[in-house]
This record gives sequence, C-alpha cells and structure tokens, in this order.
Amino acid sequence: MKTTIDRNFKGLTFTNGRFIYNGDLIISNNVIVEVEDLVVAGDLIVDGNLTARNITADNISVAGDLIAIDVIANIVTVNGNATAGTIRTKLVSAKNIKAENIVGKIAIPENGNVSVSGKIYAPLAFAF
Repeated sequence: MKTTIDRNFKGLTFTNGRFIYNGDLIISNNVIVEVEDLVVAGDLIVDGNLTARNITADNISVAGDLIAIDVIANIVTVNGNATAGTIRTKLVSAKNIKAENIVGKIAIPENGNVSVSGKIYAPLAFAF
C-alpha cells in the first residue's frame, strides 16, 4: 500500500512556491511525494519507503529506503538505503548512503557504505 502526497493531500497549504504541512506527519506505509517542494513544519515519520523531490522537515525517519533529490532536516534516520542529490543535516544515518553532496555528519553501520560523487562538508563520523 502507498500514500501519495500531491497538491490535494489533506493539511497541505501552498505558500511562496512550496507545499507546507504544519505539525508532525506520520504515514504508516510507502510514500510518494508528487509536489516539487514539501516542507513539514514538524517531524516526518514514514513506516515504509519514501520517494520525493525536495523535502524539508525538522527530523525525517524512514523505516525503508529514501530516494530524493534534496533533503533538509536536523536528523535523517533511514533503516534502509538513502539515495539523494544533496543531504543537508546535522546527522544522517542509513544502511548505505549514496549522494552527490552531504552537508553534515554521517553515521552508518559497520558493514554499510557511503558513496559521495561530490563533496562532504562536515566531519565523517562512523558510529552505531
């Protein structure tokens, strides 16, 4: 089962070219974000996979895999693989991370991998 977040998703408002959801957004299955820019003014918690273009939230937690172009959050936690263009965060943790650029610290499990084709703009931290 999947949830699609489009311009008609309940609770979304459109302001300054971005779709904004106020409060924590908790979804109990896979999520596909069809709007160009989604801002969650709270935490985004997905109990499944998350596919999005540009997504911003206080914190992002994904039980499955994350695929996005641009991710901005204080902490990004992915139980599966994280694939993104740019990840901007204080800390990102995932089984495997593949990105163009990462701005923030990285935490991966002992047997995980990090692949960055561009730059990492913060200390690299291996912790788990």
